[in-house]
Amino acid sequence: MSGTIMPRLVAFLRAINVGGHVVKMDELRRLFTVAGMQDVETFIASGNVVFTSSARNIRALQPRIEERLRESLGYEVATMVRTGPEVAAVAAHVPFKESDVKAAIRSNIGFLSEPLGAPGRAALAALCTENDDYQLRGTEIYWLSRTRMSEAISSVKLEKLIGTRVTFRGVNTVARLVAKYGFTLGVALLLFSFSAFMAGCAPVRRAPEAAGRSGASVVERGRLPTTWYAGGARCTGRPAFRVHQYNDDFYILRQPACTNYEKPFLYLLFGTQRALLLDTGAGGIDVAGAVDSIVRAWSARHGVAPVALVVAHSHAHGDHVAGDSQFVGKAGVTLVGRDTASVRKFFGIGRWPDDVAEFDLGGRILDVIPIPGHQPASVALYDRRTAVLLSGDTFYPGRLYVRDTAAFVRSIARLVAFTSTRPVAHILGTHIENSRTPYVDYVVGTVDQPDEHVLQLSRSGLLSLDSALATMRGH
Repeated sequence: MSGTIMPRLVAFLRAINVGGHVVKMDELRRLFTVAGMQDVETFIASGNVVFTSSARNIRALQPRIEERLRESLGYEVATMVRTGPEVAAVAAHVPFKESDVKAAIRSNIGFLSEPLGAPGRAALAALCTENDDYQLRGTEIYWLSRTRMSEAISSVKLEKLIGTRVTFRGVNTVARLVAKYGFTLGVALLLFSFSAFMAGCAPVRRAPEAAGRSGASVVERGRLPTTWYAGGARCTGRPAFRVHQYNDDFYILRQPACTNYEKPFLYLLFGTQRALLLDTGAGGIDVAGAVDSIVRAWSARHGVAPVALVVAHSHAHGDHVAGDSQFVGKAGVTLVGRDTASVRKFFGIGRWPDDVAEFDLGGRILDVIPIPGHQPASVALYDRRTAVLLSGDTFYPGRLYVRDTAAFVRSIARLVAFTSTRPVAHILGTHIENSRTPYVDYVVGTVDQPDEHVLQLSRSGLLSLDSALATMRGH
């Protein structure tokens, strides 16, 4: 995550200019401004408000707006807030065949106030008939109807059945909204349920060709915790990284929540000649001291002088490079530049992003795989000794933010191809944003995340992502 961009937001309001509730658009804009929103505009008169906000927790805006509208209008106005890229993703999704859309009387999109639970999903599925088709994707319902409005189920009845508030807009209305405000997938996001991959380490079958490349006959196992809870908003004493020893030569560090809500993961891998630290964190904490302590302890345990350290980055966003200054000028430390040219030169990557480079730590070879899309200088590291793929912000349990959609699609396809001939024990990213509940994530800015998904994902999840991207191509 970058965490530095505040996108334009859209509030979809229910009960505006329907059922006798008449609200003029200039009054609606005034109420949003009074509620603390900026750059407020309205789009047609059906309750679509476009605005910006300095709030870090976007979803927390919903009850705030609802309270203001209730106090001013005298009745409840359900409010569903989405970012511009989220609306663009909603408009880009095509759940029905073109022939079915042409034969339908209308096609609507329902914006839910929260994800549907299992009972709600079952109730929605039970509503499907030969005349009405419903498709659920994340927090949106796509409704294709072949009946007149007077014969269709009402929104009020639908809400009671699924147990969640919803407001509908025509597909064309959403498309026009996206076009007018220039919403794109340039900061796209993809939200998946990784609950199917929460189980522990599956048996790893070692491919013969991978064994030959790594110089090891078996994959080295490791241990991952069942929870990575990073604490709450208040630090007690001097904040410190949580350090987990995956195995004897592989360490995972997580920054505490009280120092930065991003709570990024850092990775430290040892070879016989040098160690590599991937990322330096989000700042506000002593990362150099933590890493130095691990290096000295590892070296002492192996009876050698402290090994040289290479500091590299999964990508160049601030929450992964903020600790760089602590390593500048340190003896025995090589700090790799953050830009694409520096990364390419240091690792010896010929054709960016198509070539894969080998980086030898001494008895431990890491494959360096360019994966631009989230950020131009993004790379993944594959550790041949443990069959662990470090995927940065490109693939982790949460929303995936994409700057360059075309590059991101190619990068995921490249990872799929790379892992097709190699064992994959785990895929480890640099954040956890999903909760353990499928399709429910912690919104940007959340500090305390007590019910997080596990960190590790599998190649099956990567294949699911590749498949999802394939359905989005051309839209």
